[in-house]
Amino acid sequence: AKLCMILDLLGDSGSVTGVDAAKHRLAACRTMLQKYKLGDRCRLFVADGTTFSVIPDGFRSDSESCK
Repeated sequence: AKLCMILDLLGDSGSVTGVDAAKHRLAACRTMLQKYKLGDRCRLFVADGTTFSVIPDGFRSDSESCK
């Protein structure tokens, strides 16, 4: 539900990444994303959120954009 709310707040301007160590929670989240047709703007990962580090697709840091 939180990812759906965040996606709603972002509108068409971004994407979100969901991370959880429990596969069943991500499965429930995936079901909600499919129900509301939001899956194309969200990535889900089974991982420890305290150590998760995957850069979003198309992400450009300030240092890269200044080159």
